[in-house]
Amino acid sequence: MVSIIKSVRRSLLLKFVLSYFCLSSVVVASIFLVANYRAVKGIESQTFNRLNISNNLKEYQLEQWMEGQKDTLFLLSDINSIQANTELLKNTSVSDPQYKIIQKRLIEELREIDLFLPHIEAINILNTGGIVVASNNLDEIGVYKGIGNQTTYFANINSNFKTVPNFYFSKVYNRPSMTFATNIKHDITRERLGYLSIDINLNAVDDLIRKRTGLGDTGETFLVGEINNQVSFIASDENKKLTANGSKPNFNSLGINSVMAGNSGQGSYVNYAGTPVLGVYQWIEKYNLALITEISEVEALELARRFTRMLVLVGLVSTALLLIAVYLLSIKITKPILLITKAAIDISSGDREARAPVLGEDELGILAKSFNLMTNELRESNSSLEKKNQELELAQKQLAVANSCLEEKVQQRTEELENTVKALELASSEAEAANATKSIFLANMSHELRTPLNAIIGYSEMLIEEAEDLDSEELVPDLDKILRSGKSLLALINDLLDISKIEAGKMELYLETFNLKELIAGILDTISPLLKNNNNKLEVEISLESEEVYGDLIKLRQGILNLLSNASKFTKDGIISFIVEEFKVDEKDWLSFQVKDTGIGLTEEQMSKLFQPFTQADSSTTRKYGGTGLGLAITRKFCQMMGGDIYLTSEIGVGSSFTIKLPKYAQLNSAKND
Repeated sequence: MVSIIKSVRRSLLLKFVLSYFCLSSVVVASIFLVANYRAVKGIESQTFNRLNISNNLKEYQLEQWMEGQKDTLFLLSDINSIQANTELLKNTSVSDPQYKIIQKRLIEELREIDLFLPHIEAINILNTGGIVVASNNLDEIGVYKGIGNQTTYFANINSNFKTVPNFYFSKVYNRPSMTFATNIKHDITRERLGYLSIDINLNAVDDLIRKRTGLGDTGETFLVGEINNQVSFIASDENKKLTANGSKPNFNSLGINSVMAGNSGQGSYVNYAGTPVLGVYQWIEKYNLALITEISEVEALELARRFTRMLVLVGLVSTALLLIAVYLLSIKITKPILLITKAAIDISSGDREARAPVLGEDELGILAKSFNLMTNELRESNSSLEKKNQELELAQKQLAVANSCLEEKVQQRTEELENTVKALELASSEAEAANATKSIFLANMSHELRTPLNAIIGYSEMLIEEAEDLDSEELVPDLDKILRSGKSLLALINDLLDISKIEAGKMELYLETFNLKELIAGILDTISPLLKNNNNKLEVEISLESEEVYGDLIKLRQGILNLLSNASKFTKDGIISFIVEEFKVDEKDWLSFQVKDTGIGLTEEQMSKLFQPFTQADSSTTRKYGGTGLGLAITRKFCQMMGGDIYLTSEIGVGSSFTIKLPKYAQLNSAKND
């Protein structure tokens, strides 16, 4: 070791190689660590996105499945033969021979129905006292079931879960179960004849949830809830599989503990089976269930490990190649120095003709030249002076040549720059033309789409009226969904038409005289349902010297309605203030429409891009509240066309205030698209 250190100290070549090698190793290692960290984080982020998408899909499937069971319950309770036979049982004495005949008919009908509903374990008909009088399972007949804590009871088909559904462990079927129940009523008098209950096998919903949707070999989605005050999977088969070796699944994992406390989130943790996973967990308040999606950390980060191995290989190869290059470069650097040293030794030994070879035009070459010049001065000073003059003249010629080349390069560069500017101007004009073409296309397409869409909306309203007249109430909800979706799509197309007209410079004002208070009254009637949806309270203050306004009624109504709709959407259990005032600026009458809310508020960054088309506060706001981001952009354009503008102040978590300021009497020369 000591000999190696001495060799390094004595050898300039070894010093160069070692220094360059250490520096390159630090650089390569830094690049490797940063790239590996970013790769792992990027893959983790992509994996969490996939897990969140799967979780949302499974939540939607769970809701559809629950609604399907409820629809099945009410479909069975509305079967005429079941209603008629239940009424006969109620009005027939148990001792009457006809009672057994009626009961047998009901049992046979329930058994036939059960053949088509494999996920239903038992269909029971109870009398008003809670005793099972008919069932597809004969062991249930005569048993008191009641509408107790284990039963989820629905008064009518329009009922939503006012409380969470009840899950329990069925001792009869030895697995988690769920019971739905409702009334059996007389078809005409609507008198309660008894109850219909169905015992649902939760293995069906567990199979639906656990079906993999692009989660690789180890990805899984499952439901967890409290059954008999104990945390459990919503599937007895899964519980049995995990406890087959005598040990219980570990329900103290980070994911299960967090979600059972009512929290939703994501993270890396050890799951119930002791496997490190990446998981997304979500608490579903409506069903009192936890939906968890997990994938093995080993599988999820396999791509990162491959990337790491590739980086290591590339790093080692790069370091080796760099070491070779540094070694060759060091030889090239040290060789001239050694030759100059040898020439100095020869001169000191008496060889006055010795010269150092010039191997290049770099610093070492200059050093060799200087050394040779010094030896020439010792040999003949006069010839050295002449030689220096010649070298100076040669240097001047070279400088003149260099200056000439430089001027040519400057002129060439100037011409290239002018060509580049011309190309940019041409590209800019083409982009403007393409943008105008796009706006015209959007306007034409919006007109073409609105015609069939208006037909869909009209026919939907007609079908709803016909369904109500024909007592086909079960069709009304689906038709109403079509109607609402059509109206929402029509509103979106209208927004696209407005923004395309504005961008194409074809939007115009239609000025007229109208009563402002009547306009506001109509807007408040329209916004009332939106306020009720989020339990908001509206406070209105109007201060006007006169109610007559001259302007574009439609655009003013659209702007105010947009602000009130946004306030209602982003505020929950809060207060929304709508203040209308009249004021003067330079002896001219102006109007101020202020909408203040106590909603989520906005940051400075969010406010800076809020009025841009197709832009909302951020991606999380779009996912949670929906919308296209066109409303505020269109509202600002309309305000500017009418000679005014819209102003915003907001504080995150406190609320927002939007204020529209417009002249009370608009002028046509203001009707231009800015």
